[in-house]
Amino acid sequence: MSPTPPPLPLAEENLARVREVLEPLDREQKARLHQLIRDGHLDNPALGPHVASLLLEMLNGRRTEHARRLWTGWFDPILLRDDVSIRAETRLPASMHIIDAGAWWFALSQHMGPGIDRIQRVITRQSREKPLDEIFASPAAQRIAEDLRKESLAIIAAVKPKAEARARFLAEANLQRKPMLAARGCRATPPLTAADLDTLEFLLTVAPAWRDLAKPAPASDLDALTDYVLTAAEERRPGAEGALLLVVAHLHARRHPGTAMEVHHTFPQTLVRDCIVAHFQLAAQVAREWIEEHYLSRTPTRTPPSSGDIEILTECVFAWYDALHALGIDESDRHQAGIRDAFGRFINAVELELVPALGQRLMAMTRYSAPDPLLERIRYVASFKARLKPRGIATAIKPWQPAIAQHLAGLFRDLTAAGQPADLPRLGKLAELMDLIGHPLEVTALDGALIRLVEEALAMRQRFSNEESGLIDRLLTTASDERRRCRWWVSPEVMSLLKTADRTGWYRRAGA
Repeated sequence: MSPTPPPLPLAEENLARVREVLEPLDREQKARLHQLIRDGHLDNPALGPHVASLLLEMLNGRRTEHARRLWTGWFDPILLRDDVSIRAETRLPASMHIIDAGAWWFALSQHMGPGIDRIQRVITRQSREKPLDEIFASPAAQRIAEDLRKESLAIIAAVKPKAEARARFLAEANLQRKPMLAARGCRATPPLTAADLDTLEFLLTVAPAWRDLAKPAPASDLDALTDYVLTAAEERRPGAEGALLLVVAHLHARRHPGTAMEVHHTFPQTLVRDCIVAHFQLAAQVAREWIEEHYLSRTPTRTPPSSGDIEILTECVFAWYDALHALGIDESDRHQAGIRDAFGRFINAVELELVPALGQRLMAMTRYSAPDPLLERIRYVASFKARLKPRGIATAIKPWQPAIAQHLAGLFRDLTAAGQPADLPRLGKLAELMDLIGHPLEVTALDGALIRLVEEALAMRQRFSNEESGLIDRLLTTASDERRRCRWWVSPEVMSLLKTADRTGWYRRAGA
């Protein structure tokens, strides 16, 4: 053990300055500097032990569960750490999340006896002189990790066949998992089951196959992983069947249909198809939960609530659906029910819940209501329907009732009658709402109040929103048609509007 560093003059001030210099360095630089100091390359031998101690503190941090770290190291190449996959109602096949790994370790360690304490003491003593990463990479630590792996497999083999022991073991894991999920804001994640215990056993069995992987699969290049897996199979390496899980882990981390298509092209296996279906189900779940929380005001199943752009989330669902269809997976007896259920729950959230709720809110609007929240939602419904049609997917969305259009038209007329240019934004949004529900607003050259309002706005302003511009364009088109049709006489209001639009450069701005 290194002797206690000798005191320095103004030690606290000196060490504070040294810490400021060391903090910006990355882990690799700090580890290299620590090794140089250990090898005696620091010119000031009195300062060396202090700097080495600071570096060790930075490198090792507050990590104290050393046996657990050696055990979870087996999963490093495939470990998931995100907040999305852990929420999946259908577990991603052959996956291991860092939260689940921690829960499994807790349950297993209860059956391992005093050997865990001995490992903790040995590594704690070594960590006073060496960085933990260096200790964990040593042959001695790797032998300990292998012992932990084998002991874990023996424990699993003992508890699996006995229903009572298995249930107790799963309860221990889920008990530990619950607060870890709560810390991530997840309150409705399905518990670990006997099927997950089978996955754990399989992963521990094949884990030696990826021991020499340069970096974790989620961060690796797909082509490099593919070559690694194919080479392992060609050379008949021990546990080569587990190497495919590296590609699967990459797919899980990327969650992209294009990646899934590439993986399936090279590895058209049942496991890969199961993964693609699971990711479709997860994408549909995430989009559905977003709609329930943000559009239907349901209590979120996590804190903070779902985030993201619903249009992007929905496009992701349909991209996964297209991948399933392109690969013929949606026609498989194995997967049809799961696909239908996930897609049906997503579509029903829009068709059977969101649309009726929007209809009620449209009918409840007054001339003082802000159209923006409803406009955003009805735009979404329109884009949702547009995605269904080219895919030949039948929709249960009924046409919007004429009574809704009549109500919105009445609100529009009430606002135009007031004749305030400041109401033009709201009028533009009401007009777009009517377009989106399939009952376009009828604008005529006889609508003197609207003509006067728009003319005043053109004379006062240079910039208009998209909704305002749409309404202005519609009115000017109607006015221009009226002038062409009635060559001998056009109302003074229409002529004045057209002249104002020309004088204020509306047509030039619209063309730009």
